[in-house]
Amino acid sequence: MKHELDFAPISSKPSSRLNFVVGYLRFNGGLALAGIGVAAIAALAGDHALRALFTRHPLEALGATVGAAGLLFAARGLAHRSRAGAYAAAAIFAAPCIAGLFGGGVPAETWAIEVLGVAAVASAWGELE
Repeated sequence: MKHELDFAPISSKPSSRLNFVVGYLRFNGGLALAGIGVAAIAALAGDHALRALFTRHPLEALGATVGAAGLLFAARGLAHRSRAGAYAAAAIFAAPCIAGLFGGGVPAETWAIEVLGVAAVASAWGELE
């Protein structure tokens, strides 16, 4: 009598790690875009401090908007198991540290969050195409 184990087929669903990273990126990207949108509406409605922020620092406002959209782009790519999404996520996680190195230092909490983010993306690399 031959005893063989009948293994279940491998699931085509993304792993919990990948789902967590996608959710993290979507949440933060959506929250950032919502915050920028509310600030822009308030500036247009007459909030002088916010209007000054947008007029004196337009590149920072544009950079924040592009960064928030990048979070959503990376999340979409990872949700579709694209390595381009992984590269985008890694770039987004690395950006604060790189900017901090040129701008005067990076807090330890930032390093920890960014390193954990890159590690989470790297741990799901085998699932990506």
